[in-house]
Amino acid sequence: MHEIDLLISRGGKLHPVEIKLSANPGAGSMRHFGVIGEMGFESGTGCVISLTRNIVPVKGSGNIINAASLWLDCDPQDGGEIS
Repeated sequence: MHEIDLLISRGGKLHPVEIKLSANPGAGSMRHFGVIGEMGFESGTGCVISLTRNIVPVKGSGNIINAASLWLDCDPQDGGEIS
């Protein structure tokens, strides 16, 4: 079985997203991203959202990013709305 946590459709491509609790996920976290092409769909850049401290590019697959970076523009003083 091949499982991808989230697919984002944008610009005619499917962008795969995995979500991990680990602070050190490896490139193996992206091992199922190739299934998109095997199914006849065009694949876009993927990513792993995790607790890592840095953005880590993974050649040919995408990036491993920090979950908190998704909300960098979020100000708790204004009710948490993304500005």
